[in-house]
Amino acid sequence: MSETLVIPSFAKLNLALAVSPPEPQSSPGGDRNPRAGWHRISSLFSCVDLADELALTPLPSGLSRFSVRWAHDAPSPSPLDWPIEKDLIFRAHAMAEELAGRELPIEAVLTKRIPVGGGMGGGSSNAAAMLRGLAWHFRLDPDSLKPIAAKLGSDVCFFLDSGRGLADPARPALVEGFGDRISRRKPLDAGVILICPRILCPTPEVYRAFDRWLASRPMFRFRQNEARAIFNSDHPPDSRSLFNDLAEPAFEVAPDLQAIHALASRAHSPVHVTGSGSTLFALVGPSESAAVAAALRAQLPAGTAVIATALR
Repeated sequence: MSETLVIPSFAKLNLALAVSPPEPQSSPGGDRNPRAGWHRISSLFSCVDLADELALTPLPSGLSRFSVRWAHDAPSPSPLDWPIEKDLIFRAHAMAEELAGRELPIEAVLTKRIPVGGGMGGGSSNAAAMLRGLAWHFRLDPDSLKPIAAKLGSDVCFFLDSGRGLADPARPALVEGFGDRISRRKPLDAGVILICPRILCPTPEVYRAFDRWLASRPMFRFRQNEARAIFNSDHPPDSRSLFNDLAEPAFEVAPDLQAIHALASRAHSPVHVTGSGSTLFALVGPSESAAVAAALRAQLPAGTAVIATALR
């Protein structure tokens, strides 16, 4: 019987996120800029102890099979209403086959816990888990899969951490440029409360709101040095120093998210937005987790998942 490999696929937070103004339409030499309108980032990523699971079983031959389902203990399940061909595990597998020049027959079962559309990188983490599992099962060079990761999404490269085992989360990292420059550091030590409302904040809409937001802020500066300072600190992150340049634009796109943020802030402060939303988070001491989570649940509307976990 073929061995089934079960790979945890961890969620991540943007503990700090600096975003640059959009790239210009042309380069200094006057040539068209292929990344016109894109934004550079400087962001401290850290995994959290909340994970999907990807079970991969090699098949002797034939077509690969894929399925996605919610775990029985998923904190905020929602309809899985996209075709499997659009899922990043399917796309990662197809691109790995193309790169390898041969079939990589596999049965893949993805069991989800990470809320969909919450800005915690669930799909990117799933894609990285697929690439790591295929490399292990079919003896592929893991480094050869890095170009696939970049094509699948800017966050996928973060989750491909060659310094970790298959069951381990990626180490925290400063992610810069267009997601292509990654510097690792030792794991962070902090409790964290995740607040997961059932609100969608489409990333392209949030970035368009960011561009509008910039127009009224002529003194805006790209805060990459602040993000780097948090990354380089030897101490656990001070929650008061964390920031996210996409928070206000996310509130413009999703006013209900701003309302939930205000309610959460009454129970505990500060509360932050991760990525382009919609997940909120608060750092807490280990002994505070249960009490803060209970206070937040009492303050927030029904249907808003509150998860006590930790940085990894």
